Amino acid sequence: MYLNPYFEYIDTYNVSVGNPNLTPQFTDAFEVVWIKKQKTSLSLFANFSKDEMYQIIDYDTDTKITTLSYDNIGKSKTIGLSLNTSITFKKWWEAQLSSELTYGQATSDLENYKFNDSGVSFSGALNQSFTLAKDWSATWNSFYSQNGAYGNTTFKPSYDMSFTMRKDFFDKKIRLNLSAQNVLRKSQWIQSTKQDNVTTNWVNCWETRKITVSLTYNFGTAKKKEVKEADLNEEQNRL
Repeated sequence: MYLNPYFEYIDTYNVSVGNPNLTPQFTDAFEVVWIKKQKTSLSLFANFSKDEMYQIIDYDTDTKITTLSYDNIGKSKTIGLSLNTSITFKKWWEAQLSSELTYGQATSDLENYKFNDSGVSFSGALNQSFTLAKDWSATWNSFYSQNGAYGNTTFKPSYDMSFTMRKDFFDKKIRLNLSAQNVLRKSQWIQSTKQDNVTTNWVNCWETRKITVSLTYNFGTAKKKEVKEADLNEEQNRL
């Protein structure tokens, strides 16, 4: 897709085109990980790239058409710290937490597309599960991505949460499930790219809010079936 030299029309004022002269990007990646009791991990990582493949935004003031393509801008580096942990607050309440803090810098040596910008970004997610009385259970999943910057592009915050409630009946043969996904409708991508005296703003929204009610019946049984051990010699004697 990045190499295809043909135009793809996104809408009336935006098109994308591949670059057949695009060369591979090479990255030196380093990571140190500390793990405790298989529940908590702390990672320090660093990536250093050459011939960074970067999205180029070219705006024509006469036609008012924006053309998107990829080119090798120069070099970049990303240094970050990530944390993942599992916490048991009660027997009926468990949580998984993940977060990442990164510093990124990108330098472009392209003619008419030069920049040397950097920024810090943060993202995190909290997923919780609840095992309640009388065969009730619930989950709550949430995430947050802070505004940040990379190269000549800045990003706006993105966040949302989802819920589920579940009830089992008749020895778990029937299950009633209620779920609500992305209830805040804030799971969207908003970015602003500034090159010279031209600023391009992008907003990508998805219709992700959804409420679902389902009823499931299990026709099987929960009993374990034992498999009779067979002697290989006895099987051969039958042949």
